Order: sequence, then structure tokens, then C-alpha cells
Amino acid sequence: KIISVILAVLLAVGVLPFYTFAQDDVESYLTYSVTADGITITDCDTSLAGTITVPATINGKPVTAIGNNAFYECKNLTTVILPTGLLTIGTNAFAYCTSLVRINIPASVTSVENNAFCIYK
Repeated sequence: KIISVILAVLLAVGVLPFYTFAQDDVESYLTYSVTADGITITDCDTSLAGTITVPATINGKPVTAIGNNAFYECKNLTTVILPTGLLTIGTNAFAYCTSLVRINIPASVTSVENNAFCIYK
């Protein structure tokens, strides 16, 4: 129990760098494709952790979709803030994100596909 308390304190103050990411670096952890409508996030480095904000634009183009399986098994994400202008969240986009407790979905989203937030047990 003491180890759990110590770990919680270390995480809270950001001493363990594995659990902290500079927001400016988030884009470098994402893979994306360019479409006629904008950018689709297609994959991410599963070491992403904590709170992240998906950028509203990449290379001057709007991020309009989170693709199928884009954040699949990003098990250390706790909060995701999606950009205004996002239209689609794909199938299994956040599946197996077992630590995810909060996601900000903007009103611009018109489609959330099957199992977007699924955690199978």
C-alpha cells in the first residue's frame, strides 16, 4: 500500500516522465493521412499517456477525422481533447484505452462508428 501511495505522489508531481508529455510533442506521436476534406489521424505511438489534445490543424489543414483503430491500445491515455471541426470518430478508434476516463467530443462530430470506445472483457 505504501508503494501505491508513493507511486501516486510521483505521478501527481510529474516525476515519472513516462506519464508526462509536452503538448507541443503530441503531433510527433501521431500518424495521419491527407484527404480532400483535411487530415485523418490513422495511428499513434501507444506510449502516449496522460492528457493529450489532438491538434486542430496539421500542416495548415484541419483535422477532420480520427480513423479506425487510431488510438487502439493507448492504455495510458487518461484524457483526450478532440478539436472543434472534427467530423468523424472511426471504428475502434479508442478501443482498449483502458485508462481513458474523459474525452471531450466537440459538437462538430457527426459520426461515431461502431466500438469507438470499446473495452472487451
